Amino acid sequence: MGPSWHLGVLPLTDGSTAVSLVASHYLIDGIGFAVALDDALLGNTRDLGYPPPRSRTRLRAVVQDARQTARDAPEVARALVEAAKLVRRRRRDIARLPAS
Repeated sequence: MGPSWHLGVLPLTDGSTAVSLVASHYLIDGIGFAVALDDALLGNTRDLGYPPPRSRTRLRAVVQDARQTARDAPEVARALVEAAKLVRRRRRDIARLPAS
C-alpha cells in the first residue's frame, strides 16, 4: 500500500509546467470532516453567499430562481453541446483503435 496522495510535476515544451495532485477521497473526506468538526466546535461559520432562510417570500424566491435559471440556460446549452461533441470524438477515437 502506497501513500494516500501523489503530486506530479511535468515541464512542458513551451516552458510552462503542468501540476497534478491526486489524493484518496478517504484522506480528503477525513480532513474535510475534521475541519468541519473543528469549525463546529469553535463556533466558526462560513458565508456561502446564500440568503438567510425565510428572507424572501416563496413567490419572490420562485421568480428570482426562475430568472437565474433563464440567465444560466445558454451556458448550460453550450456545455451540453460541447459534451456531445466530446462523446462523438471519443467514439470515433475508440472506433479507430485496432482490435486487441
